[in-house]
Amino acid sequence: INIFIFSNFYFFFRFVFFISFYIFFNFFFIFFIFFVIYKIFNLIFFFILYFFSFYIFFFNFYFLFCFIFFFVIYIIFLI
Repeated sequence: INIFIFSNFYFFFRFVFFISFYIFFNFFFIFFIFFVIYKIFNLIFFFILYFFSFYIFFFNFYFLFCFIFFFVIYIIFLI
């Protein structure tokens, strides 16, 4: 009887652990997706901002170089 109760307890705990792990994983996955979307939007915003900035400067080569340089740094930091 004792062993039977113990095994039931064990299965119950395993079930609870599995459910909690599944919920946690789901939340983590959702968070990860939102994070990726946020990063993509951030990148797009960054690109648009810099594009309009060097559009105002009439496509200055120096500014273009700066833009490329900062964009590469941004991508490195993103990774």
